[in-house]
Amino acid sequence: MGRYFIVSLLLLTLLISGCLDGKTPEPPPAQPPETREEAPQTSLPAPAETEAKEVKPAEEPSPPEIGYYEAVRQISRLYPDDLQPLAVRGRIPIILHDLDKDQHPECFSLGISSQGIDAEEVSRLSDSSRLFQEDNTPVAFTLLLFANHQGNFRRVKVLDLGERYVFAHLRRNTLYSNRSLPVIITVSFQTVEGRDVELLVFDNAGGLPRARRSLTETLSTQYRLEDIDGNGMIDLFLKEKAMEEGTGFETFLAWHRWNGRDFVEYQTQNIVRNLNTFLASATELLLIGELNDSVSFLVDPSTVGDLRRKGWGDGKILIRTLGLEELGLQEFPALREVVFPPVLEDPFTSEDEDGSYFIITYRMIDVNGTSYIAKARLYMSTNPFKDRQFAFAPALD
Repeated sequence: MGRYFIVSLLLLTLLISGCLDGKTPEPPPAQPPETREEAPQTSLPAPAETEAKEVKPAEEPSPPEIGYYEAVRQISRLYPDDLQPLAVRGRIPIILHDLDKDQHPECFSLGISSQGIDAEEVSRLSDSSRLFQEDNTPVAFTLLLFANHQGNFRRVKVLDLGERYVFAHLRRNTLYSNRSLPVIITVSFQTVEGRDVELLVFDNAGGLPRARRSLTETLSTQYRLEDIDGNGMIDLFLKEKAMEEGTGFETFLAWHRWNGRDFVEYQTQNIVRNLNTFLASATELLLIGELNDSVSFLVDPSTVGDLRRKGWGDGKILIRTLGLEELGLQEFPALREVVFPPVLEDPFTSEDEDGSYFIITYRMIDVNGTSYIAKARLYMSTNPFKDRQFAFAPALD
C-alpha cells in the first residue's frame, strides 16, 4: 500500500514538472508589428455602412412625369361648372408644353359650354357636315390654360375663342428652331368658305398670350407658318387674291416677322404683275441670242453651277430647261419670235420640295420659220421676297 502511494506521488510530480514529455514547449514569439500580415483590402463597405446606405431615403423624390391621361384626369376636375372639355372621337385634345422652364409642362385645353348642349351634339362638333344642317346653332369655344406645379395642375386662364360651328384642329409650333419659347398655339374652325384660325403666342405660364390675331383661309386667302428665310425663326406668310385693274386677279404676298412682341409686316410682293414682267424679260433675252445671259436669267444660279460642273454647256441647259429636247432639238436655235401666254391670275397651283410651280406652254419660231410648241416647268422661290422670285427648272431625267 505504501509502495502504490509512493509511485502515484512520483508520477504526479513528473507531470507537474514536465519531465514526462521532456521540456514544456514554449509559445512562439509574437511577430513584430512591421511584419504582421495585413487584413485583405476590399472596395465593399463594411456591412453596417452598406445597410445604412440602403435604407437612407432620397433627399427629394421626383414627381411622376405628366402624360396625356394624367393631364386629362386632373384638368377635367378643374373645369368651371359652366364648361366641359371638348371631346373629338372620344379623345380630349390637349397640348402639353413647358411655359416656365421648370420641366413640368403646362396644359392647353379646349372648352365648350356644359349647359344646353347634349352629348350627341358635342360628338358632332368636329363633323364638317354640321355646317350644312338646318337649325344649327354656333357653340362658344374657349381655350383654357392650366399651370403645373410639380405635377399638380391649377387653372390660370380661360380665353374666349368666339362662337363656332365645327372644330378642325388644335396645333403647336415653337417660334424658334432652337428654343422651346415662345410657343405658337393655333385653333382652327371650319367654315362654309374655308377656315377661321385663332393664333396665340405664349412665352410664360401667366395665362395671357404675348400676341393674338385672327386669320382666315378661303379660296382667295391663305396663311402659312414657316421659316421663309432660313434664319431659324418662324414667319407668318399671308397670301391674298384680289381684283386689280389692268391685271386681272392679282395675288399679294405679305411677310410678317416676329419682333419680340408680335408678327409685324416686313415685306410685300405680288405674283401676277411680276411674273408677266419676268416672262417679258425672258423673251427679250432669248431673241437677242446671248445664251449665257439667258441661262443666268432663266435658271437659278445654284442649279446652273451644278449643271456646269457636270459639263453641260449653255445650249444644253436651255434645251433641257425650256422643254426642247422632247422636240428633237440638239442645238438651241436662233429665234425670231417667242410667245409666252399672258398670266391673268396666280398659276402656281402645285408644290414640291423646291417650291410652288406650274407647267407653262409657249411657242417659239426660229429664223427659218420653224415653229415649236413646248412645255416648261416654272417655279416661284420658297422665299418669293428674294431678288430672284421666279426660275425655270431643267428636266434632269
